[in-house]
Amino acid sequence: MRITKRQLRRIIRKEAARRPISEAYDMPNANRAEGLYANTAVVAEIRRQVEDLHAGIFNDAFADIGDDDEAADMADAATVLVIADALDNIGLTAARALYDHLRRAGRR
Repeated sequence: MRITKRQLRRIIRKEAARRPISEAYDMPNANRAEGLYANTAVVAEIRRQVEDLHAGIFNDAFADIGDDDEAADMADAATVLVIADALDNIGLTAARALYDHLRRAGRR
């Protein structure tokens, strides 16, 4: 059975998305800090809001473009950019490096 380049990209993107950022950046204390200090309700709400943002961008891009891979790429990039900007606003300038790294790694 053969798969197209588009199908392969989609498979790779889905597998890469399953790997947590904290694992990808070897931040063992991130999970500990989240578990000990973060308000779980706020964390859950942020995650839901990010998922809603991504889905909204994807749906709008797909309606405009009509290609699900391109719409997914646009939604990924825009969502990461919004989060990176928010982190920059609170002084986490490493967020921009994260965005650049994800973009270069093809997780945009």
